[in-house]
Amino acid sequence: KGKLSKFFSDQRRWSNERREEIRDTNAANERERLAIERTAREAAEAAAEEEREEIERLRQEAVEAAELAEWVRIEQVAREAAEQAAREEAERAARDAANISAAARISTLEAMFEERLVDEAKDIQEMEANIQESEAKLRKRKRSFRDT
Repeated sequence: KGKLSKFFSDQRRWSNERREEIRDTNAANERERLAIERTAREAAEAAAEEEREEIERLRQEAVEAAELAEWVRIEQVAREAAEQAAREEAERAARDAANISAAARISTLEAMFEERLVDEAKDIQEMEANIQESEAKLRKRKRSFRDT
């Protein structure tokens, strides 16, 4: 009877130890599975964040390119308008000069051209100041965008 009892006792101990090993293994597997899931989720979230940042960067670059194109277009329109105004002014001055005597015509033309040169110089200075201000704003926005 003692040997049989010891045998069953050993079997129960072995069975209990085996169950404990299985539980420990299952718990370790579950921890590993959860760690893998967490890593995969974090990687997916990081990839999604990178994609959002890339989309935002591309959108911002497109906006900046559009703004730059608009400033270039405005500058071209302003330049063309100034050239057209200068041509019209010159044509008008020529018509007016034809109606005045030679001496008066020379004097009048000189005064008109001097005045026009002064006005054009002021206009050019204003346009250059506006362009520099616009370029400074664009650089500041680009710098701000790069810093973010």
